[in-house]
Order: sequence, then C-alpha cells, then structure tokens
Amino acid sequence: MTPLSLALIATLATTEIGTPIPDGWADPDSGFSFVVGPERKIVACDPARGRTRWATTEPGFPLGLADGRLWVLSQDRIQALDPSTGKVLITSQALGLGGWSILGSSHSHGGQSFTHRELFTEGALLLEWSAMRSRVTGYAGLIKEGEGGGKVRVDLKTGAVEAVQTVPASEGSPRDKPEFLAKIESSLPAGASLAWRPSLNGRHILARIVPPGESVDWGLAPKLSFVWDLYDRISGKRLASPKIPLLVKDFTVVRDRLFCLWEHEQPGAFHERELQVLTFEGRKAWTLKLWAAPTYPPVP
Repeated sequence: MTPLSLALIATLATTEIGTPIPDGWADPDSGFSFVVGPERKIVACDPARGRTRWATTEPGFPLGLADGRLWVLSQDRIQALDPSTGKVLITSQALGLGGWSILGSSHSHGGQSFTHRELFTEGALLLEWSAMRSRVTGYAGLIKEGEGGGKVRVDLKTGAVEAVQTVPASEGSPRDKPEFLAKIESSLPAGASLAWRPSLNGRHILARIVPPGESVDWGLAPKLSFVWDLYDRISGKRLASPKIPLLVKDFTVVRDRLFCLWEHEQPGAFHERELQVLTFEGRKAWTLKLWAAPTYPPVP
C-alpha cells in the first residue's frame, strides 16, 4: 500500500465503518470521500465532481467512519470529525507517540518512517503504531538509528487513552483467487494468461486476458490503458468492462464509480500519486492529487 496503511476492519455494534479507498475512506451513503491531499491534510470531496467541501487545518490520516463520525489520526491525538463539515467533535488524550511524527520524513540521507494499523471494536479504537529513524548510504545501505512503537485503546465516547498489550488481527479482506476466475483461466488459448487484482475491500475483481506475446513499453506507461472486466467476487457476475490506466495500483468500487490509485515513480526524480475516479465505462469523473513522498537514490 501507500504510506497510509489500510485500517483493519471489525464490526462496530452501532454503525458500519465505511468503504476503504486509496489513501482514505468513502461514505457509501452520501458518496463523500475523505483522503490525504497533496499537503497531507484530510480533504472531503463530493461524489459528483470531486470538489473540496472542507479540509483539515492540520495534517492527518483518516482511519474510518463510525457512529456517524470520521475518525482521524492527527499528531499524537485521535479526533472525531463531523463528516459534513469537518468540525472537530472529540479530541482524545495524548497517544504517547514520544515525539515521533505521524507524517514521517524523507530526504537524500534517509528519514523517519511511521506506520500504523487500527481496529474498531465496540465503543473503542485500538491503535498500534511503529516508527523508525534511519540513514541511507551507498556502501552500507540502510542504517537504523532509532525506533519506537506502542499499542493503545481510545474510548470513542470520552477520548480516554490507555495502553494495551495487544491489538488483535482481523481477517482482513479476501485476496485469494475466486473459483470463477479459475474456470476462465482453464479455458485460455495457448500462450495467453490471466491478469487479475482484487479491490481493497475484496468485494470486486478486475481481470483481463493477456494475449500471447504482449509486451509493455514502460517508457509510455503513464499513458497506457487496457480494458479490464470488472466482476462481483461473490456472484462472479461481470459488471462492466472499463478501460483502466496501466499504472493503477489499487482500486475500490463505491456505488457506480471506481476509486483508483494511480502511481508513477521515477527514483531520484519524482513520485506522482493521484486518486482517479472512473465511471464503469472507464471515463474519468474526477481526479485529485495525493500526497507523494519524494524519492531519492542512496548517497555515499
């Protein structure tokens, strides 16, 4: 994934958490999406044109939708926001990150990483985090200079924080190959192959038959697109055949739209990340630039 790790999904006794999309979450009822924009601030986008309805004043990460609120990780705090306005409704006690930045950092000599996973349970959010500071050299590679981590429970009503010993793993999203794809694969002509990928929540599949001898000109990769078949994982029903850019890394279906993460990375030069929202026909409904950490080659 991206620097923004996928939340591990569990069942809340009150409200569905929402639908994970690249770098954020979507509300399947309103269609609004909440993602990390180019300035690392959380941006709320309307479903039709992707227009910004509100944005946070501070950087952060959206963790999920629960109890009619958007839960976000800001620096050393968990906050509950009103999804329609962005107003802060609850701010937790300090998480005890010990000075580690949730944003991480990257520069030509190394930097600091920050990763997290979270699990919603009845009335609480469990958060596990880890951070590492490192230095990169051309002759010795990665040199670790410091690390930290912790596990906490955040009460969703009071914002109280307490340390915990473990954050249970969830079953996550299904990533195995469904049976209907195996049947398609068994009937392919000689030399052909089947390319496929599951959506972030595992509910849909994109698949295409790669003809014998097909090659990709990676110099033209940012502009290349292929026609894929979009399937419902459970029923195996083909829903559409959209034209998808080659450099799409992840996707999720929300209503009648595909939320796709498009990435183009050239080490030492640039790293582009974009949320592309496509119709089932493959037409771009709207796009939004996402935060992209700079990339650098090791230095001596």
